[in-house]
Amino acid sequence: MPYNGRVKEAGFFIIFFVGIGLLGTIVPAIVKPADRAFTGLEGYSEDWVGYTSYIEEGIYGRNTVAIRSLPPPQGQTIIHIIYPLAGRIGGLFRFSAPLTYHIFRATLGIFYASLVYLFFRRFLGKTLGLAAFLIASLCGTLGWLGTLSFTSNNALQWALRPHYLFGGILFLISVWIIVVDDRRYIMSVLCGFFLALVHPPFAILLGLLSAGIFLWRRQKSCVANLGGIVMGLGIIAWASWQYPLIWMLASETSVFSDRVSLSTIVNELITFGPNLWLGLPGLIVGTLRGKTRGVSQILLLWIILQFALFFFLYQFLHMQRVRFIQSLYFIPLAFGTILFLQTIANKWKKSWMVGAGVIILLLISVPSYIHDVRASITGTTTYANYDAYTTFIFPSYPMVAAYQWLNVHTPKESVVLAGFEGANNIIVYSHNYVIGNIQGWPPGKKEMMVKERDDFFRGTQPAEEARAYLARNQISFIYYGFQEKSLGNMSRYTFLKPVYANAEVTIFALQ
Repeated sequence: MPYNGRVKEAGFFIIFFVGIGLLGTIVPAIVKPADRAFTGLEGYSEDWVGYTSYIEEGIYGRNTVAIRSLPPPQGQTIIHIIYPLAGRIGGLFRFSAPLTYHIFRATLGIFYASLVYLFFRRFLGKTLGLAAFLIASLCGTLGWLGTLSFTSNNALQWALRPHYLFGGILFLISVWIIVVDDRRYIMSVLCGFFLALVHPPFAILLGLLSAGIFLWRRQKSCVANLGGIVMGLGIIAWASWQYPLIWMLASETSVFSDRVSLSTIVNELITFGPNLWLGLPGLIVGTLRGKTRGVSQILLLWIILQFALFFFLYQFLHMQRVRFIQSLYFIPLAFGTILFLQTIANKWKKSWMVGAGVIILLLISVPSYIHDVRASITGTTTYANYDAYTTFIFPSYPMVAAYQWLNVHTPKESVVLAGFEGANNIIVYSHNYVIGNIQGWPPGKKEMMVKERDDFFRGTQPAEEARAYLARNQISFIYYGFQEKSLGNMSRYTFLKPVYANAEVTIFALQ
């Protein structure tokens, strides 16, 4: 995709919108209590802990990852390989894993937003291209309706998790080649290959899109895309066979994997908001006439396939349907929305109607931003009420000191038992294996792990049963802090000896 300095025209907006996407990390770092640290948590999810731990693997010199919330021994896998590679780069500058994560997503976000702007500018011109970019960046779903909780205002799309951003970049480059320069076969193979490694659901979407376009137009770059995707998915299949836990995690049943009803479809189509209501008709109109006919046809097929995967086809792939709609969809819809507004303006011969339409769409999105701000504030208090700030996000400095002690004085392959918050933070700060974080545990075993963990901290287990529990899970150290103490008293476990203590945390080892 040519640069030609054109991205400078929208440089301010690109930096500004990526900055908006980073606010969920920047604001907590600023407003945290003076006696607290900030973990750098993104998205109020332990998933962030997993991705950060993969970066930590790279900082320690590995190119593969393991799930640190499960006890060893574990095989190493190349799944999510971009994270340890980012860790290797961050390690050269002595960056921490959380800092590397945020620099990585900010850099990818700027590049992704730049590509999207260039795409719009190439086919819509400078003014309409900028208008489409504004819609793509600011006009999101109507999340306040409460029926589509996993995606919201599109500004957040520029600062999502790095594998979403990298996947979006590869996907858009592939579409650009199909539309503009069908002869870049090697680039098409590489994009398809790495997309399959980075974000398999996006690769499946690109594969279906490429197959459809090839059957329709016989474009050779589509065959190249498919070849790369098949090779990449083959490696993913091999890695999943070597490390079955990865496939289990990817296909685990969740609320977003249930079969959808007609009412679900209607509610979610409503919640996607004006971008869908105007964008889809705009793309249909664009396929019928005008200079954008060719690209509109491809974008229309893209959005139809993406929604088909989200609502129906995911069942045949045994994957969470949310994975097919986490990004990308806002690009063709913003393009179609501008075509719709342009069609109305041309019909009434009022060019100002395009600008007015963009402003109205932005105003409609305001309630969603208010909803997101409230949700982000609520997110700081949902996990534990410790002076109204969760220690999952804002650990106290004595807690951090305990994590740092573990980092210096314990082997990285040792297992630490802790409550939910401590287990997550230990992965980030000291990178031990932990028992206590539910991530990676299959249904049934997850509930059993939580019960056994809590029973141990309650001090209700007989001594021999408690020792057997620790041995069975290869636990060498016990982190005993605020959340763990709230469950009960471990005084009956005389086989434990304190090896570190401060005002808030004691760390035990087996005698």
